[in-house]
Amino acid sequence: MKSKLTATLLCWFFGVWGAHKFYIGDKKKGWLYFLLFFVCMVSWIPTLIDFVRLLRMTEDEFQDTIVRNPEE
Repeated sequence: MKSKLTATLLCWFFGVWGAHKFYIGDKKKGWLYFLLFFVCMVSWIPTLIDFVRLLRMTEDEFQDTIVRNPEE
């Protein structure tokens, strides 16, 4: 079972490299964030959006939407 707290902390500290996406199992977006950082350094924009989204989400919503369906 994945932890919302762990995903949020990974997003805050290492989100620009896609660490939170790799953690929840969404490897495609994880690599996209990673490449965006090294190519044009704009991965902070979707990372900020993900961080706010994770903060506002309840643990049940996290488990239902993020962990079970990481492609959404």
